[in-house]
This record gives sequence, C-alpha cells and structure tokens, in this order.
Amino acid sequence: MDYGATRENGIPIFTERVFGAFEFRYRDVPGAIYKLDAGPFFTEPNRWIEQVITDTAVTPIEPPIVYTDVRNKLREMDKAGQIKIEWWSGQKDDQAILDYWLRSATDSRYHSFVIQTARAYLEYTRPHLRQEFDQRLNRLT
Repeated sequence: MDYGATRENGIPIFTERVFGAFEFRYRDVPGAIYKLDAGPFFTEPNRWIEQVITDTAVTPIEPPIVYTDVRNKLREMDKAGQIKIEWWSGQKDDQAILDYWLRSATDSRYHSFVIQTARAYLEYTRPHLRQEFDQRLNRLT
C-alpha cells in the first residue's frame, strides 16, 4: 500500500499495489486516534501532511478513540470521502503475485524485512505459493 502521499482534491489516496495487501495489512489490526494540543509537532519529507511527529512527550487532552479493526475504519473513511482507497486492478493470478514478491525481495535494501513480509503474505493468502517462493528466491540470491 502507498499511504496517502498522493492526493486528489486534497484527499489522501491509499493505493493497493498488490492484490490483497489492504486486507493483509489492516485486517484485525487495532488502532487509536489521540487528540493533542498543537504542541511541538513537525512533519518530514515523504510523509503525508496529517502524519506528524515530535521529539518530546505529549499528553492527550481527551481519551483516545479506539478501533478494534483499522480496516473497517479506513473503509468507512473511504465511503465518507475522507480518504480514497484505490484497489489493486492488476493481474490477480498466482504468477503475477509471486513475481512481485520475488522482485521486491531481490531489489530491496530492506531485503530481510521484505522476505519476512512476503512469506507471511503468501502463507496467509496463497499458501500453495510459499514453497515455490523460497525455492525461486534461493536460486536468485
């Protein structure tokens, strides 16, 4: 998923780059929103404008809004027009998915993280591809 760096009429766009990535990333994932004073927050390049950070401790001014499933909240926000989710529209066949993860794993500076993520994704969505992924990855590395 690309996380809202792209905008359309000021609305962040979340783009699913691999079939099933949204479900894999957000299904049954808890989250919370904290309301804070303006405080010493700043953003960094390549972050979306709503994503701010601080290097000092801050105290919420209200109790957090807690979500047990972030996936459902993001879908609600998409329907309400607060964000836009662009669903993957590419090939959904096994070979395209396997090729994507092999390319990502061999081209990445985050090699071990990508491999771990690829294995978990394949185990969850396409368990029959997991062994082939490992075999082909061993030949490439």
